[in-house]
Amino acid sequence: MASRPKRFLFGLPPFDLRRGSGVDGVASSSSPGLPQLRVSKVELCGRNWEASTLWDTYLRVEAAVAATGGGGVEAGAREAVLLWGCFGSGKTAVVRKVRGDLAARGKDGGGDGGVGNALFVSGKFDAMGQRSRAPLSAVVSALDETFRGLSLSTGRGNERHVSDAVRSEIADSVGREGRKVLTEMIPHLGLFLMGNSADRPYSPSVRIDGRRAWHRLLFFFRVLFRALCAHVGPVVLFFDDLHWADESSLELLRVLVTDFQTNGLLFVGTYRDSEVGPDHPLTAYLRDIHSGGVAVTSLHIGNLTKRDVNTLLSETLHLLPRMTLGLSEMVLQKTGGNALFVVQFLQSLHLEGLLRFSLLGKRWEWDTRRIQRKDISDSVVALMTEKLVRLPLDVQDALMVSSAFGNMSQERIFGILERGDLLPASFGSFADKLDYATADGLMVKAGRAYQFHHDQIQLAAYELIPELDRTNFHLQIGRVLWKSSSAEEFEDFLFVIVDQLHRGISLVIDSDEKVKFAKLCLIAGKKACALSSFLPASAYLKAGIGLLEGTDWDCHRELCVDLYNSCSETEYILGEYDSMQQHLQQVLGKALVLGEKLRSYSTLVRSLGVRRNTSAALSTAIDVLGQLGEFFPSPATQELARKEVVRTRELLRGIETDSLENMNTMQDPEKLEAMKFLAILAKFTYTDEQTFFALICCRMVQLSLSYGVCKESATGFASFAMVLCASKQVRDGYCLSKMSLATLSRFEAKDRLASVYSAAYGFINVWIEPMQSLLPCHQEAIEIGLSVGDTEDAMVNALLYLGTALQSGQVLGPLMDEMRIYSKQMLEYDPLMNTLTKPMRQATLNLLGRSANPVKLIGEEMKEETMLTSPEVGEAGCTTIYTFRLWLEYLFGEYELAAETAEKDGDILNRRMTRAPRICCHVFYSGLAALAIARKDRQQKWFDKIDNAMKQMKAWTEFSTWNFQHKLELMNAEYAYLTGDMSEAAEAYDLAIALAGKHRFIHEEALALERAGIFYLERADHSTASSYFVRARNSYAKWGAQSKVDYVEERYL
Repeated sequence: MASRPKRFLFGLPPFDLRRGSGVDGVASSSSPGLPQLRVSKVELCGRNWEASTLWDTYLRVEAAVAATGGGGVEAGAREAVLLWGCFGSGKTAVVRKVRGDLAARGKDGGGDGGVGNALFVSGKFDAMGQRSRAPLSAVVSALDETFRGLSLSTGRGNERHVSDAVRSEIADSVGREGRKVLTEMIPHLGLFLMGNSADRPYSPSVRIDGRRAWHRLLFFFRVLFRALCAHVGPVVLFFDDLHWADESSLELLRVLVTDFQTNGLLFVGTYRDSEVGPDHPLTAYLRDIHSGGVAVTSLHIGNLTKRDVNTLLSETLHLLPRMTLGLSEMVLQKTGGNALFVVQFLQSLHLEGLLRFSLLGKRWEWDTRRIQRKDISDSVVALMTEKLVRLPLDVQDALMVSSAFGNMSQERIFGILERGDLLPASFGSFADKLDYATADGLMVKAGRAYQFHHDQIQLAAYELIPELDRTNFHLQIGRVLWKSSSAEEFEDFLFVIVDQLHRGISLVIDSDEKVKFAKLCLIAGKKACALSSFLPASAYLKAGIGLLEGTDWDCHRELCVDLYNSCSETEYILGEYDSMQQHLQQVLGKALVLGEKLRSYSTLVRSLGVRRNTSAALSTAIDVLGQLGEFFPSPATQELARKEVVRTRELLRGIETDSLENMNTMQDPEKLEAMKFLAILAKFTYTDEQTFFALICCRMVQLSLSYGVCKESATGFASFAMVLCASKQVRDGYCLSKMSLATLSRFEAKDRLASVYSAAYGFINVWIEPMQSLLPCHQEAIEIGLSVGDTEDAMVNALLYLGTALQSGQVLGPLMDEMRIYSKQMLEYDPLMNTLTKPMRQATLNLLGRSANPVKLIGEEMKEETMLTSPEVGEAGCTTIYTFRLWLEYLFGEYELAAETAEKDGDILNRRMTRAPRICCHVFYSGLAALAIARKDRQQKWFDKIDNAMKQMKAWTEFSTWNFQHKLELMNAEYAYLTGDMSEAAEAYDLAIALAGKHRFIHEEALALERAGIFYLERADHSTASSYFVRARNSYAKWGAQSKVDYVEERYL
């Protein structure tokens, strides 16, 4: 002390910086026992209003959850708070403050992620780390850490009860397939669901490719969060630095935040507005959550004001505000008020002895003149770099290596590097050096990972690497990781290895090494595709292609074909068709045999189909099928199709569903490939090329009978069954439909279930089986379709479900709620399906009494005249409009209008693939309208229409008395009344009423009661008529048709 009086009198810091303690990114220590400079809560100075706003938003979401009892969906149950500003302004600190308040309130379980009435899921995006980590890694890591915490808390009193409830809800909601998919990505979710027991891990999930895999993943993440929010109250989903998020992560977050079935989610995100322009992916993301029905609060976090800085210095130095005013002015002038800059500047003043604690004066003092003269770096990075160069060299080395991986790096990575030759043997352990940096406030230890305290510190560490050496630096790190990793480590850190090598690839000149790197890129690309992250996959695969040389097509043909095909497939999924075409042409131009081309042709045909270029898709596929030995004539005529249908029916004669078990499995590789192409074509030709559709279905059945069955056979059998039903061979079609379902079960082909169910239960079985019994089948198809990513066929089943439910007499109020739910799903997955369901939704609203005119399809869902002229609607949409308009016009006594509408849609019976309920509705109500009109207008044309309608209904009744007998009996009653056979009419009315009630068609029971009442009213039997009208009114009320209740009461009671 005597030899160094100034150091002890003024508290100058010793050389050993390891004593430093920086809770909030601050400060070095002084001598033992002397006060340390602890700049705490700097980011919160002047931020109380922002923190309070975030807190109030949380309470609002919490209240909304309480109001709905954790279930249901109400406005306010999902909100978002976005904090934006420049780097270092304190955005994250505001969130930390609220999280701390939650913990103090007992709502958050602290480091375990939170258990109880709130759950805090926290993650961070990283500029450099995005490419080097697994796709969706920021989101997945945040969830994995959350479930790690939940797993650890399962033994603690009440928390165990909550965890058991959450575990049960998740397991039941996501189902077995969902558990497989999610636990592959989130390991601690698997441990949590097993309750830390010794249960066997889940077997791998069903492997599906392309966009379907992505849709499946989004679906299960939705379901996961619905379950979490249902049992842990509000879930706070916080992500830092959204401006660095990849598009896949943003899409996943958008889906979670805007999911209308999630109740109790608060999304909090931070981003730098300076990094986000009009074309930045985050801009579109923010727009989408605004338009997705989510209440969004935007908070700008600016720089500290003079008053904020002075308050900070006063509290930090324990001096009166008037005493620190001069210093605060200098600090503000030097730093501009940036919170992080302020911290680092004060720390540099302390380190240089310009800000020091005086034992003599017992207070903090500063050297005003020297501070004023001090040259300050023009950025936080430069200021941080000045600090880093004071560190021991080996610590600097460790920080440089860590910075090469981005903001966060796994401890295991450094273990691999220690086994390699990146640094000399004398370097020792990375952990020691990084722990040193952690003690100095530069890094944070998070589990088994090291994270820079701020990305500006990471950038400063990266700046320590000489710019000209950085490419080689990454290359050497990549080589060491690649060569020194075990098989397990290679799998775990594949993306890290490829990223490091890619950053240094420009220095590689050896052809053999380039080929090895290209193989790594292929492995990484395929793994990214398997994780449904197609943008990174495309980047990896394109990087691999960039490493190929002209001679590689001769020396490494398999690698070249695989790289180009894989890349073109990801481009097809991403909609990058021009680039896809170029890569496909490379394969098609250089392939030597058909087998090398098939994958490319499949991608090409599918891409043409989704772009509605059916003729080009058909032409290409027919050429390929010819090369596979399956020839199709050109042109394809209806006569040819008719002959093929007859021939195929003959081949099927005598084959029963039970005999399917004895049929061989298809083995011929060329026929298997042909079946795949035929299945693709069946999807695209169904609406645009129905003649060819029939030929394709016939060929699929023929191949299955000749060479054995495969999973595509299910599609072939179901499609041909539709053709048979359209040709009025309903019983044969029904038998083949059962065969398609049996084939589906035999091969456990979940990826085809939604497609086959839509055909089987939507177009075929409905002629035979009770309509109401088909509803659970469509619901199963929706659920499984979504679970395997087949969103298109899932939404087709939603349309079929709603149409069948409405026309089978389901109660209108709950049905309308379901219509709203499916409408929102359709808007996201398949907007055309949403458009096609508008007429049924408007018709339902009309019946519920929620429209000005119950006869017109005009209201909150649609305007019929506008929709009829829309090119988007097409023939199917017009038919839907006419069907429901005809129904309403007849129900409300507008018989002439109903007849006119029926005439406009008179060609419906000649459309081969129209659904049974729609055709039945047209025949039934057009026939009833003709019967009503004929009582006043005895023209022969009405009797012809009546005769045709009744013959058709009688034919259908032979297939299913359940669905059609009561309709026929009502038509019989009306016809008997028309022809003067009153006793026959009375008997038939009662029979129609009884059968409709017995078969649960409550809407048609009500109609039969109403028509019977009119029959007795017109015969002046007012007492009997009144009893029927009362029963009709009650049945309409039970159905939920308030407008019909009002109509019957006003007109007849």
